[in-house]
Amino acid sequence: MQFDTRMKVMGAKFFNDVVEGTKYDNTKVFVETPMNEQSGNAVGFAAAEYQWGTSENFQKIKSLPFPFEADCVLEMTTNGKQTKTILISVTPVARVAAPAVAPAAVKPQGQ
Repeated sequence: MQFDTRMKVMGAKFFNDVVEGTKYDNTKVFVETPMNEQSGNAVGFAAAEYQWGTSENFQKIKSLPFPFEADCVLEMTTNGKQTKTILISVTPVARVAAPAVAPAAVKPQGQ
């Protein structure tokens, strides 16, 4: 099952080498993902990791200014027990601007 979504790409890395006789060639993309706030013990965002084909894909985005917004196509697959989401395509659309005003300092409780 494929679906389209806009994502904030925070970073990327690739690996293309042979380890103990096995060839590895992949790109991983890290995207901003909201934390699950339902339990009350997490807030904000983290970077989720997605597989995105071979190291050739890294070359397509390595010179872009990070972070950036991208229209992405993802695909959900399963082996019958586990579900995995992989990136099919990443199309940059805009650089993410830094906030104009720095947030106010947060005082520790009890002060």
